[in-house]
Amino acid sequence: MRLEREYKEVFDFYSGASFSKKQTITFDQLLEIMGKVDIDVTREELKEIIKSITPEDSDNIGYSAFVELFDKRLYKDVPKHEAVEAFRLFDKENTGKISINDFKHIMQNLSEGFTSVEITEFLKLADRNNDGFIHYKEFVDFMKGE
Repeated sequence: MRLEREYKEVFDFYSGASFSKKQTITFDQLLEIMGKVDIDVTREELKEIIKSITPEDSDNIGYSAFVELFDKRLYKDVPKHEAVEAFRLFDKENTGKISINDFKHIMQNLSEGFTSVEITEFLKLADRNNDGFIHYKEFVDFMKGE
């Protein structure tokens, strides 16, 4: 699972209480969260995605459905060609891998304003074999949510 701590914090904030498996957030709250993280999805598209995850009640979303939505559905929507193109931007020498230090430097200088904690979390998840490099397959799999 990708950003479990962040998922829990967001879910707890919107559900209004400390974490419990019985808590839910509303569809409108979920739509608001999507907008805040710049995920462009219509109400209808989101309803269809939610129905595929939790067909019993799409007006209230539990924590497990919330995590599945972000962790599996939305990250998988990154087309492979976009992940490949993103990797090529980082792999200037065309070696098939990016050093952790180079990647960290690039992420720190992007206009997105990533924090060092976010960058470290990303690197832990992307460098799956812990060799100090993000290899092409690791990067593409990570971007596709695999």
